[in-house]
Amino acid sequence: MAVKVEDPPREEKQSSPHFLMKCQTSYEWKAIVSTLQNLTEEASFDVDSSGVRFRAMDPSHIALIDLVWEAGGFEKFEFRGKEGEKDRFAVRIEDFAKIIKRADRNDSVTISRNGSSSSSSDALQIKLGEHRNFEFHLLERDSASTPLPKLDLGSKFSISSAVFESVLDDISALTNHVRISAQPGGTLTFSGKGDAGSAKVVFAQGELVKFDSPQESESVYSLEYIQKVLKPASSSSDVVESDVSDAHQENLTCSETRFEAY
Repeated sequence: MAVKVEDPPREEKQSSPHFLMKCQTSYEWKAIVSTLQNLTEEASFDVDSSGVRFRAMDPSHIALIDLVWEAGGFEKFEFRGKEGEKDRFAVRIEDFAKIIKRADRNDSVTISRNGSSSSSSDALQIKLGEHRNFEFHLLERDSASTPLPKLDLGSKFSISSAVFESVLDDISALTNHVRISAQPGGTLTFSGKGDAGSAKVVFAQGELVKFDSPQESESVYSLEYIQKVLKPASSSSDVVESDVSDAHQENLTCSETRFEAY
């Protein structure tokens, strides 16, 4: 009598960790892709057990986007890599945005990637709502992320996103740059001057959500870069947090997105 011996099932080789991240609505991803579309053509996201991170400079090296999205900020987050391991996926922003923007206002967005050696590991699985599924092919991953520069930021303030956007619109009516001046324990001033005239908006400490200026700070920034990030990012955040310094450095934080300008 012949005995048939079956080979044991082969284990799939793990080429990259498996992850899944789900947002309850499409607001966050829409804000992120809109911001990135204004500054870069390609983006590489790092995923590990702590969450998702993206960091890159714009082509002119004037602005840096630093996205930190912690695992607790998702409705559901899974990462099955080993301790200290991370996965990286790279996308062409224009194509990635086309899918994300197909999501309806209240659609959940689920993005996942399997860890097998099959070809699908080079693609994201994107689910919008409960019924629409996409497979999105990835770019080759680069090996290094952009280092975070050392910043010397003195004054800090928090302001309503809508108010901040209105202030910048006022200044941009006459000039392409905004001067931000902070007085210790006193006032925060936004001003600008152009050929057609000048504009100034002054806030007392009590009129801001938060204000901390241990020393006098004054710097000038490009309105173009700040507005490119602020308008899409503020759609997912009611408050903008900012740090400024005399070294012409500014750090804006809107929800999960941090923007730095020089």
